[in-house]
Amino acid sequence: MVTKHAFLLFEVVRETSGARVIVDSTKNPARMKALYLSDPNGMVVINLLRDGRAVCNSRMRRQRISMDAAARTWAAEHRKRRAAQWSIPGGMFITVHYEALCRDPSGELARICRFVDIDFEPAMLDFRHERHNLGGNPMRFSTARDIHEDDRWRRELTADDLERFEAEMRTVVAEK
Repeated sequence: MVTKHAFLLFEVVRETSGARVIVDSTKNPARMKALYLSDPNGMVVINLLRDGRAVCNSRMRRQRISMDAAARTWAAEHRKRRAAQWSIPGGMFITVHYEALCRDPSGELARICRFVDIDFEPAMLDFRHERHNLGGNPMRFSTARDIHEDDRWRRELTADDLERFEAEMRTVVAEK
């Protein structure tokens, strides 16, 4: 039922805006898979993947949790994402690394545009142009003009934190 309502909303947005591409920025792997299975020929998946150490550092700071807890959560999310994407054919799926997007926004966005078969326009990088967001990242309200990587994890994580993260990652890699 959720996917039926989502596609109805997407269709209304598409008709109202005249847009060819609608982006659902869900972070929920089950929702992503349900949407994909509802219309496998009309949807592609763009997986935005950030370095797990950065994700864990952010969680530790914001939620005041240990690296063990943050790494377990990240690993569980990673497993769910991987399981949800497992049966999606390669031509319907692309991974974009957050760090690469920050280093080369134009190049990565052009790659995404080729994947979804639309023309890249430099104006796409201007967050001040008209767009229609439902929910989403608070960055949409920012007056920032540039994209830059948040690499605080490199300064803030201790050697012990990094070892704990790597130990959790070994369990994820062992499951492949």
